[in-house]
Amino acid sequence: MKNVLSSIGVGSATVDTVFPTTSVTAGETIDAEVEIEGGSSKQQVDDVYFALVTRFRQDEGSSNTVVDELQLTDEFTIDPGEERTIPVTIDVPSETPVTMGGGDVWVETGLDIDWALDPSDKDELQVKPGPHLAAFHSALGGLGFDVRTVEIITAEHTPFDPVHGFVQQFEYRPVADRFANRLDELEFVFNPTDDELQVLMEVDRKGDPVTGWMRSDEHSSKFEIETTDENAIAEKVDDIIERFA
Repeated sequence: MKNVLSSIGVGSATVDTVFPTTSVTAGETIDAEVEIEGGSSKQQVDDVYFALVTRFRQDEGSSNTVVDELQLTDEFTIDPGEERTIPVTIDVPSETPVTMGGGDVWVETGLDIDWALDPSDKDELQVKPGPHLAAFHSALGGLGFDVRTVEIITAEHTPFDPVHGFVQQFEYRPVADRFANRLDELEFVFNPTDDELQVLMEVDRKGDPVTGWMRSDEHSSKFEIETTDENAIAEKVDDIIERFA
């Protein structure tokens, strides 16, 4: 006979993913351990699953999406109070959004238990940029720009078509004298892949401080970055700025 309390999730087995660090880098892997503890009665665990999840902004609000997922083990039975540890290597795909300046990324680990609610564990991650985006950010700093805002947004209104439907938008403000009087901001939409960084760059020029007249609308340029050479990246961005500003 099924345990009635277990069937409604009372006294069920629990799961916890233990990370050596919650700071990860997009495009790399991290080793972790999934710790499972049996509940008050013997239970069949049909699956242990893992999902890397983020939230992005849409026109009508926000939406959660799975960046990557995997099944950790085949079905097994866990006895009351039994402790079981499963080692796992977690991929952090290149397209995982970074959490600097904004954005949420977390890991959900769950148990698919027969006749029970889904006990799950949620762990927040701090995601650092992969090599191309890290070099791009450093190059912008060298040109005299600081990050103002960072958002994870739908790719619907961009020229990109990522598999998960989101991209990341960065706004940089000029702090160096060379650009402070000419630009309001630079806006970038990034779509990272394993081999390159796809970029949509928008130059927002400053209006006339006396008349308030805007010299031009915003200008945009789409290009790819395949190098981590900060000087080469800075030169490309500088050329685009000079063309439009």
